Amino acid sequence: MAELFQSSLPIQGATLVLALLLCLCPHLRRRGRTIVAGLLALPALGFVVDLLVADHDFEQRLEVPNLYGRAPDGDPHVWIVDTVTAPSWHWHLAVVGIFGTLALIVFLFRGRPGDDADHGAQNPVLSPNPVFYGAVVFWFFLGGRLLLEATAARQSIVWGFSGTVALFAILPFFGFWCARRGVTAGGYLLRLLALAFAQRIPLVLFGWLATTRELGTHLDTHVITDLMVLPFGNLDLATPTDRWVWPTLFPQLTIWVLLTLLFGTALGILPFWLGRRSPAPATN
Repeated sequence: MAELFQSSLPIQGATLVLALLLCLCPHLRRRGRTIVAGLLALPALGFVVDLLVADHDFEQRLEVPNLYGRAPDGDPHVWIVDTVTAPSWHWHLAVVGIFGTLALIVFLFRGRPGDDADHGAQNPVLSPNPVFYGAVVFWFFLGGRLLLEATAARQSIVWGFSGTVALFAILPFFGFWCARRGVTAGGYLLRLLALAFAQRIPLVLFGWLATTRELGTHLDTHVITDLMVLPFGNLDLATPTDRWVWPTLFPQLTIWVLLTLLFGTALGILPFWLGRRSPAPATN
């Protein structure tokens, strides 16, 4: 698992850069968003050229790993929760779709008033809704990872292209967006909690569908037969529902929500303070 993490570090870095660009878009003017759309289109164009000039008909096999503490001692165990085989061009086309669609969306919304727009009725200041925008960016990376897994991309790519990695770029902007909307410190924590649930609930629901229908991806945990879960101890997972509740529902709506609150407070406090120093009117 350590080797997989190390091999995915370049993809994690690219994920952070991409998330940063998406979070910057509301603060850019028309020209800036056009440039971002062009930057997003470059990987799509590169993969299109690669598909045209090289043979990608060979089969590629992906084993999708997931890490859980296994009974009886809770030692970390790597479960292969899915195995996918597909022609190599499938995941190349998935990359084209991910970046091409995103570039098109940014380009189409390039004329929308941004957070740095001049005040006035004809050109209002529009900070993004922190909960909605932060959740949408997270869902984009989650959906992209599921697509890459379903098309048998390389392990390092699917492991690095992650909504959880993108959170480290989302959360500082989240604090700034809340401040720009005049949110109090208590309101910030409530919105941070709402963001955590907004991000994780769709993941949990898809995990139920994937596990009970054996659809594949890292959210299909039907192969997991036993876990050690604090404070409940060793658990035998006998039914599809058990194999969804304990590997997915419980940690996503407890551990990951708490981690989002923790990192959201740590990473968002300085941007929140900076945003409060120069509050801007916004529409809710």
